[in-house]
Amino acid sequence: MRLLSFILLITVFLLTLSAGGDREGKWQFSFTPQYIASKTLTFGNKGEVDFNDRSGWGFGIGYNVSDYISLDLNFLSSNGSYNGHVNEDNGTISNYSGNMYSSSVDVAITYNIIDDAFTPYVSANLGSSFVDSGVPTGNIYAGTCYDPYYGYYYPCYDAETHTTVKFNYGVGAGLRYDFRNKLFLKGGVNLNVLDFDSDHFPYFISYQLSVGATF
Repeated sequence: MRLLSFILLITVFLLTLSAGGDREGKWQFSFTPQYIASKTLTFGNKGEVDFNDRSGWGFGIGYNVSDYISLDLNFLSSNGSYNGHVNEDNGTISNYSGNMYSSSVDVAITYNIIDDAFTPYVSANLGSSFVDSGVPTGNIYAGTCYDPYYGYYYPCYDAETHTTVKFNYGVGAGLRYDFRNKLFLKGGVNLNVLDFDSDHFPYFISYQLSVGATF
């Protein structure tokens, strides 16, 4: 009896979330957790950087020009550790480590291969990435902080870190499924290139799962 009730419940749930298509002319919003695989970059005789696996999240808003094509504006961020070494001018090697934060704003175009609720897709994107290396510059700047418990302002200080803004571009592929209740799921893999002046092609592989809604 319990098994029969469970099967009935699952059946009702699947009927409620049965497939729906017709994306054309609809806006969409999505939330995207992501995982970025480790990567090693070398910079000639200057040294090497090992970026460890890192995680992040993002969100996007887009418009479905047709059932096949959508245009999206995506905001993504990630945070993770790295380590590496620098070849000093005197012949010694200095090891270092830190935490890197990055955020990007991308414009993307997606092509849904099938005019149906379930479809593979391919995409291309380009944008700009802000990278905070977490490495102090040696400069200290002062600000004003507020203590919510005691209710007063006081001077506070923080260390400035090396930051940069880089051009980025990439491609991706994955699967999309549209439910009848206007929800959709997307899972895919992206290859994103950051404009680092390294010896090797500076690409990063990310795996993304998007949960979104059309309206």
